[in-house]
Amino acid sequence: MKKIFTILLLVSGVAVAENLELELHLTSYHTDDDGYEEDNYGLGLAYYFKERWGVSGGGFNNSYDDTSLYLGLVYSHDLCASNEFDCAIGAIGGVVTGYEDHVSRASDVWPIVLPELKLGYKQYFMKSRFFPDLGSNASSALTFSLGREF
Repeated sequence: MKKIFTILLLVSGVAVAENLELELHLTSYHTDDDGYEEDNYGLGLAYYFKERWGVSGGGFNNSYDDTSLYLGLVYSHDLCASNEFDCAIGAIGGVVTGYEDHVSRASDVWPIVLPELKLGYKQYFMKSRFFPDLGSNASSALTFSLGREF
């Protein structure tokens, strides 16, 4: 876990001069109501090193009320863009922690691929990601976050 935060710090130091996104993870909506924690507060940081490609990482309180850390590669494709508004679809693929005690097939570091939708106004944005149902004691969910581009 310390390695993930070290990588985030290195990336954030480089990213200030380029295209950086700071994201506040807020909530999720689960498709079934089995007492999941839907206040999933946390912080994320993304550095786009090419027009559509970036690296992202962060931490949040997951649906089982445990801390999760993630690190992944991001792809984003613009659907619409103007001087003030933009929308994009994409995905993040990487690894996440914090589910090993709750989901039957999860390990300490678990691979993920999550599709995402981004809606933006000027430098501010809202993102929603889809987390699929991954087996017993799990539920598919939509996550929601707010952020700012720098």
